[in-house]
Amino acid sequence: TIAGVGSFLKEKDESVQIVLVDPPGSALYHKIEHGVAYAMEQQERTLRKHRYDTLAEGIGLDRVTQNFALGLENIDRSIRVMDQEAVDMAHFMLRTEGLWMGSSSAMNLV
Repeated sequence: TIAGVGSFLKEKDESVQIVLVDPPGSALYHKIEHGVAYAMEQQERTLRKHRYDTLAEGIGLDRVTQNFALGLENIDRSIRVMDQEAVDMAHFMLRTEGLWMGSSSAMNLV
């Protein structure tokens, strides 16, 4: 999603900033910030099937997909958002705007 939307928005206005939002432990965060898709949670002897437990579904991958790679040049930076921040934002949006959303959507609003 970020690759396609980011590419579209950059075509319309090059000054638009595209920011990847991911939970702690995300290799994609490191790919954007440091050029390497690696997180400390991937180090030997600590590698687990599920490196971190996050409420946000569909984000926090440990691999660079082809679609993501195609849009990589359009992503300007990356930030980490904790689960509790996303939950708090989802509650805030429900309370103040009447919008019901999941944690991955709320992460993008933090």
